[in-house]
Amino acid sequence: MFSNRIAFVTGGTGAVGMAIVRCLAERGAQVAFSFNKQEDKARQLEKELAAGNRKAKGYTLDVVDAAGVGRLAEQIEQELGDRK
Repeated sequence: MFSNRIAFVTGGTGAVGMAIVRCLAERGAQVAFSFNKQEDKARQLEKELAAGNRKAKGYTLDVVDAAGVGRLAEQIEQELGDRK
């Protein structure tokens, strides 16, 4: 369903965010997700999905930093590529 697509989820280490990351990854998307302070959870989620041959990567982000959001969008595009 989402093959060759990149999805971005904010708050990817919260309960709802993690569920969304898993759902998108299970449907074939490469998922980039942000977290603010829960790096351990982010790395655990990356490993969990990688074990199931799914792609997800967490990025530290404070969503109130508009410039940081823009920089992260550029970084994700460079790292994961434009899959339109």
